[in-house]
Amino acid sequence: MLIIGGTGSGKTSAQHTLLTDLALYGWRIWVLDGKRIEFAGYKNWPNVELVASKVGDQVRMIHAAHDLMEQRYSLIESGQARIADFEPLALFIDEYATFKARVVRWYKEVKPKGGPPQPPVLDLIPDLVRLARTAKIHLCVGIQRPDAEFLGGEMRDNFGARLSLGRLSPAGANMMWDSFSVGVAIPRNQRGRGVALDEQSKPVEILTYYTPDPVKLSDEDTGGWRQLEQLKPETSSYPRKMILEPKAEIDPESGALVEPKYYEWAESLIVPYDAGRDIRVHAERSSAERASAGDELHAEARVNADVDVLPDERMDVPEADLFAGYSEPDGKAVADLAPGDLVLVDESLDLWGVAEGCELDALEEGYMALDYRDFETGEPNTMSLAEGEMVTARRPLGA
Repeated sequence: MLIIGGTGSGKTSAQHTLLTDLALYGWRIWVLDGKRIEFAGYKNWPNVELVASKVGDQVRMIHAAHDLMEQRYSLIESGQARIADFEPLALFIDEYATFKARVVRWYKEVKPKGGPPQPPVLDLIPDLVRLARTAKIHLCVGIQRPDAEFLGGEMRDNFGARLSLGRLSPAGANMMWDSFSVGVAIPRNQRGRGVALDEQSKPVEILTYYTPDPVKLSDEDTGGWRQLEQLKPETSSYPRKMILEPKAEIDPESGALVEPKYYEWAESLIVPYDAGRDIRVHAERSSAERASAGDELHAEARVNADVDVLPDERMDVPEADLFAGYSEPDGKAVADLAPGDLVLVDESLDLWGVAEGCELDALEEGYMALDYRDFETGEPNTMSLAEGEMVTARRPLGA
């Protein structure tokens, strides 16, 4: 599954909903938390084995998932197992672009002598997207905006389930839904509103469920805590685990301390969770590292706080941003309008609509019926225009 959505769109909450639902069904769950704090509240959730927030742990998790996939393929090929014999594993990769940027920077520090120029882990993720489902390893990838890496050609076809939250640019809508009009009229600042594929694989507008984040819930939010208790499985088949950090070693020749390299991280041990050991590891970090990590967490918290907008609030959007991805306004004949065009439907109020279709009006001869979505509210509407009438319109760039 591929989920896209900007900050404040409800993307993370939608993933929390999916996680808690799969956990309730007894699935084994691993989470790569790209922003480090979005899944912190689910580290102790039943059936959530791993939540990786540090880059080294995240790299280990992806290698472990790929190793598991290869092991299962080998068992199937040798006739020792069938697909039905394997338990499902859900692998969440949230904020993939952030993870990719962090791992590229980190790799410069841990690249082994003679190692490949790019982090090997980045080659494993497309492999998992293509092949892991047959081994009952299922991915949920979350990204901020449409990414050609996942929405180009064969890769996009491997995401049988897709969800976009919030308003898309026309280019993003075309990448995600093969349409310049689908998802571009989602109302602004209404979390959970978006587009998903229905059972016929057609994009339809949806509203996702809200699942609270245990880390962000206040003690007074009794409704949120009650909701989480109702979602929590009574038993857990997969207790929490942890990834052991590889230790620095002393070079026998020089006596210098050698920090662990990439493959030592990629092959580090995954063991049952030990709170005492976890505390000791954190205590060993230098005060500078802790301060740096704290600053980063506080910065993330400030960013999240800044976008905590209620659904019925509206934000003034500069015109340059409002019409980003569209051409300058121009006169067009009604018959020449295409789905995805922005049409000025009320000049006196400066109201625009996203064209969805334009056909001969069945009720009035010589007129065209223009179906459109209000660009601000997303509400559907129809207006009747004379066949030869000219309207002011903006075309999606690249259309």
